[in-house]
Amino acid sequence: ISAGTHAFLNVNGITLSAISQSVKQTNGISVGGLGSSSFKNNGIQIAGVGTSTLFSNGIIASALSTKVHTGKGMQVGGFNQYINFSGLQVGIFNDVETEGENFKGVQVGVFNNTKKLKGIQLGLWNINEKRSLPLVNWNFKS
Repeated sequence: ISAGTHAFLNVNGITLSAISQSVKQTNGISVGGLGSSSFKNNGIQIAGVGTSTLFSNGIIASALSTKVHTGKGMQVGGFNQYINFSGLQVGIFNDVETEGENFKGVQVGVFNNTKKLKGIQLGLWNINEKRSLPLVNWNFKS
């Protein structure tokens, strides 16, 4: 438990920070008041304003924004960005961070945008490499 943790260390268990935290690897639960970032997340990473991780195997969540380079699991936030992600994304705006991204799974949001989809998009407007459609969009071919 701290006001702010910024160290290149592994966390095994639970870490709580009132303001922000930045760690090497989380194996368990990591909660940052405003922000949380890690090199690798194996568990649950939560923050009030924004959270980011290079590699995620688990849940990454924030009220405002989440960013994942490569991940498997669940991404929940107002604005979700990724490069390669497999699993479930829930947010207002689910979007790609670069042109070479890949998404496998289900996107649920007001606006969903991906360059390479293998799965389903549910939202007011959905864009993938095949088509742009309201409400439901899909692609199951690589």
